[in-house]
Amino acid sequence: MLETAPSGEEHPIAGIERDERAQLVHAGLRALPPDLRTPLVLCDLQGRSYDEIAAALGVPLGTVKSRINRARLELAKRLMRRRAELTGEPS
Repeated sequence: MLETAPSGEEHPIAGIERDERAQLVHAGLRALPPDLRTPLVLCDLQGRSYDEIAAALGVPLGTVKSRINRARLELAKRLMRRRAELTGEPS
């Protein structure tokens, strides 16, 4: 895979691949149920601490940790399944 163009700038194909990966991740996030998606977004995209998320959502700290873990596992499963669909590989 080409990472950079001869001028030192990002190769156009690398940019397209990065954008496609981002679209797949965002689609995977949108497919998660809100009770899993919200804490994951607050943690991984917004950088909030587990304590802040628990306070914002009004749920116990253990619930936040559990939901983020479940969300990450579900998102990974969806992304692997989608990758298999796109590449024709078994999932």
